[in-house]
Amino acid sequence: MTDLIEPVINSRWIIFDDGSVGSVGFEEGTEPALWAPGRFVTEAEHDAALDALRTANAKHVAKTVEAEQAAAREDFDEMLAAGVPERVARRLSGHQDQDGGRQDA
Repeated sequence: MTDLIEPVINSRWIIFDDGSVGSVGFEEGTEPALWAPGRFVTEAEHDAALDALRTANAKHVAKTVEAEQAAAREDFDEMLAAGVPERVARRLSGHQDQDGGRQDA
């Protein structure tokens, strides 16, 4: 019976020129090639760049959600002012308060 020899897989970390990050696994004795413009970095540099991307994304999502909620509230208030019943204005605008009721501006 022949014993199978498992290849040793190494990893390299990458920061691409567009700011994205990645990693590539490769067998020992070979050298990976970049498939997009970028540079190989240490794992610590990769992790720091990844953390920065996650933080920036979380801030972007929070800002987007806040803007969408503000727009929904504005639409809701305008519909109420135009005489649209509250339940209809709430449904059409997508505006929802924390307690499910109307918040005063």
